[in-house]
Amino acid sequence: MHATGPKGTICVTASDLSVKENAWFAPCYAAAKAGLLHFVWTMAEKFEKDHHIRLCALCPARADTPLVQTGYFFETGPQCDTGTEPALTASEVAEAGMVLLEQPEKAGRAMLVESSGAIYALQFPTVNVHPIGSVKGTV
Repeated sequence: MHATGPKGTICVTASDLSVKENAWFAPCYAAAKAGLLHFVWTMAEKFEKDHHIRLCALCPARADTPLVQTGYFFETGPQCDTGTEPALTASEVAEAGMVLLEQPEKAGRAMLVESSGAIYALQFPTVNVHPIGSVKGTV
């Protein structure tokens, strides 16, 4: 990584709610957004320490964008979306993004913004592991 910014540089990435829910209608899109979120979680501390760049991820619920309006990634068009909540407006998503920009303690965090406008911090996922067997016959 060769990027270095002046102290206070912030990079807000755009992930979305598909990282939290089963996005069966757009698996490649959901995988890309999940990868972006994981990148922020794993690299935020290093970017801030080594490059003076604060990484954050904004994960809004369905937003009223041309992508959603046209049904581009929906199998059968927008009616495939089963959400009952109204879509967020671009202004609402931007307002939530300002929380990340204005609060330095959010470094390395991701924010989930629901259609209701509620904002939640997403914590780095922990993977629960438990033995199920062994290739050597013992656990």
